Formats: sequence, structure tokens, C-alpha cells
Amino acid sequence: MRGATLILVVDPATLKESELSLLRREFNPL
Repeated sequence: MRGATLILVVDPATLKESELSLLRREFNPL
């Protein structure tokens, strides 16, 4: 979860969109 933390530090607003993408990737590796 290094990327998520990086995004959070970079921008909390972008974290929302990035977090969704990360979660989707973790749930759907395809």
C-alpha cells in the first residue's frame, strides 16, 4: 500500500480517485 500512502501525501483529493483504482485493481487483478 505504498502507492496509496504516496497519493495521500501528494493530494487527498486525488487519493479518492486513485484509491478507487487501487481497490479495483486489488479486487480485479484482471
